[in-house]
Amino acid sequence: MNILFIIPRASSPEHVIPEDINVYSGEHIGTGYLKAALYESGHHSEVIDLNYTGISLIDVVKEILDDEYEFVGITCNQYSISQVKKLVLLLRQEGFAGFICVGGQFPTLAPNLITTICPSIDFILTGEADLTLLLLLERLARNDMSRRRTAPSVGNQ
Repeated sequence: MNILFIIPRASSPEHVIPEDINVYSGEHIGTGYLKAALYESGHHSEVIDLNYTGISLIDVVKEILDDEYEFVGITCNQYSISQVKKLVLLLRQEGFAGFICVGGQFPTLAPNLITTICPSIDFILTGEADLTLLLLLERLARNDMSRRRTAPSVGNQ
């Protein structure tokens, strides 16, 4: 399966964090864990970190469609939820038929809110999801799971 992880740009209202303070200051370790778990199991994955690249969301969508990714995992926190929502909407509007999975701190704490904000995602991974992601991908590869537009929280092991 052709897998892409996306780390959206972090943003914050000025009254929460002043504009001159970077809310994103380094490598996203959760995505690193997921990528390592996939690698150890023989899967290949790529990462696009929008905090370090200058590409727009529409360019990300174009790359996803051009490179024929089948599974897109998006990390999400309270500072990136607006970017996640825009990205998911753009993906579906442009015809992405693959699986969209959202995980991270915010979906772990509020999975039902994520399904309200982004109803067209397929899955939510909560907690430390490295093993859960592997199980999910195995089941998808065996066609053991149908597409779930209600985006159930898969949870962690």
